[in-house]
Amino acid sequence: MYLQMMPRERMGQDGKALLRSLQNESISLVDLLIRESFQNSLDATLSEVDETLIDVDVKNFSTEKLADVLPGIDDGLRYRYGQQLQTAIVIGDRNTTGLEGSVRDDDGINLRDSNLYKLVYGIAMNQSKEGAGGSWGLGKTSYFRVGPGLVFYYTRVKLDNSSYGERLVASLIENPENPDRLLKKSERGIAWWGTKDSKNQSNYSEPTYPVTDESEISDMLSIFGLQSYSGNETGTRIIIPFVNEQKLLPYKHQDNAPVWQKELSTALDFAIQRWYAPRIENSEYQQRFGSFLRVRLNGEEIDGNSNNTVFNVFTTLYKSALTGNPIGRIQVKEIELRNVTKQGIVGRVAFRVYDLDELQAMGMVYKTPEIYLTMNVSDTEDELSYVNRKFLAFARQPGMVVKYDLDGEWTKDIQVEDGKFLLAFFVPNSKAPLKELYSDPNNDKQFRTLEDYLRGTENADHADWDDITINGGQMTIVRRIKGRILKSINEELRDDEGKQTSVASRMGRKFGSLLLPQRSAGNAARPKANDKPKSGGSNGVKNRRATLNLISTSPKSQTNYQTIYAMDTEVYLAANTVANVQVLIQAASQKFSAAEWEQQTDLLSPFDISNPAVYGDASEKIEVDTLAEYLDQGEFALKNTSTENLTFKLMFELIAERGQHLSPILEITDKTGKKGGE
Repeated sequence: MYLQMMPRERMGQDGKALLRSLQNESISLVDLLIRESFQNSLDATLSEVDETLIDVDVKNFSTEKLADVLPGIDDGLRYRYGQQLQTAIVIGDRNTTGLEGSVRDDDGINLRDSNLYKLVYGIAMNQSKEGAGGSWGLGKTSYFRVGPGLVFYYTRVKLDNSSYGERLVASLIENPENPDRLLKKSERGIAWWGTKDSKNQSNYSEPTYPVTDESEISDMLSIFGLQSYSGNETGTRIIIPFVNEQKLLPYKHQDNAPVWQKELSTALDFAIQRWYAPRIENSEYQQRFGSFLRVRLNGEEIDGNSNNTVFNVFTTLYKSALTGNPIGRIQVKEIELRNVTKQGIVGRVAFRVYDLDELQAMGMVYKTPEIYLTMNVSDTEDELSYVNRKFLAFARQPGMVVKYDLDGEWTKDIQVEDGKFLLAFFVPNSKAPLKELYSDPNNDKQFRTLEDYLRGTENADHADWDDITINGGQMTIVRRIKGRILKSINEELRDDEGKQTSVASRMGRKFGSLLLPQRSAGNAARPKANDKPKSGGSNGVKNRRATLNLISTSPKSQTNYQTIYAMDTEVYLAANTVANVQVLIQAASQKFSAAEWEQQTDLLSPFDISNPAVYGDASEKIEVDTLAEYLDQGEFALKNTSTENLTFKLMFELIAERGQHLSPILEITDKTGKKGGE
């Protein structure tokens, strides 16, 4: 192979800068490696296959044999690693396209569509494939941090003439300021090995290209005990030699370190399950999105039967959230947001509170799920707390767990009893089309679907979702999803246990004290006289198309969390009129819709509406739009389908958070926007 070293150039990053470009202190290096490599493989899956096949192997190899094919660093490798056998990690995929596309720098615009160029020679060249999880951008820098910065790429692709071709190239990125560097003559610490147009071995500035000679490739793969792909196989192998176990297993010699920090293959096994268990042999995923994942580690298949208990639980939660069908005692809640999607929910959250004894009976060896889900284990097992923990995972369409949120923003202030754990999974409705606000062509960032938006919120390491700014305005989709999940889980747990305190109530009191005049507080069983839902009429003069008069209100049921009031009203609707009934929030001299309240205070509305029904002779002529009956929106629609003006009895339930001091206002509005009573 021939060596090419990148010279110093204007605006050009050196190896030190590239190695720092993917800094994530919350995820260990072995986890970053699995997340990035698997996602690139899944993104490259052939459209017609049902399975993506990935093989992960730990191989031993001879330093001497490898040094012989790497001029320029051969002596450095021999000096640094000596005669002992060394370790390589090999991650290979099949049923994928392989690294297709042009490989020459002088191929102009075609390089934009070259997967090989993006992965091997480019930097920060993002993928544009819909639903992709990898980026071809900065995430691949995790490969260079596993060892001395040396990586081999082998691929077999189907060519335009329906024949097959193989390609192999090696790359090195290292810190040029390191006195122990391998590239002694490089100012940037960046190099490639391959073939080139001339046979000038000493001209390190001349471009190199991937080796395509199958015999030469076969010889180099044999160094690692590997064989070339054959037959109709296409795919890619990432080969990382001289693995630095101290980087991958920093707690290996710590007495109480978990088992997955003791040995490299076990660490890889846990990392695979930790991030991709929901997609491994998941037929539900296969039916909805395409191929599922089939993985072999050192020749042994990882499947649902071999998965660790904790990861099996999260897989079951994922399936429940994905399908909307609860499994066993798992509960599933649909998550809806106003003014986000053109149609459909934004996702579902599946959750269940598990007893410690139950998890241990299911096979959980450690005393808490945290041992399995956290990546940095600087604390020993004995120093971790074992009770009252909440763990929420979330993933978008690729099926990789983006993050396990441990007692964080997604589950804050949810209380569970001693010895119990809340485990939850949020799965977005990835294909839900977003409203024009997010896809306006005048926006500098355009998002057609919820999947597009969530992907756009991720950094290079795909380790979290954080709302972004569009045209100077802060979007709030992720923040609102978190709030809705909190409310949904809290409601169910309070119904089950009746003991927890509502975070929404506490925050409502906080904001109420800021917005309203000071007055005495209390958890009244029903609103005070001046807190009753207000309504207005027309004194019998029907000069409006819609009016609503409140006849009576009475408490129907009560929990520590909420009070439900039975609302008896009289409504007038003109012929062929459609009107919305909604509850507004009064704060001082202002009133807010649920959407306005949420936008301005970052709180959920303390009032909901439920179970509207029309009584009397007019019931056959009045339609109640149940599709608009969303409790979190606090509104529903009425339609007079007749050609006569109608006055009728309307009853519904008003649900009020207990402990907050805001007043509800009932309002009816016809389709022309004329308010008919409040």
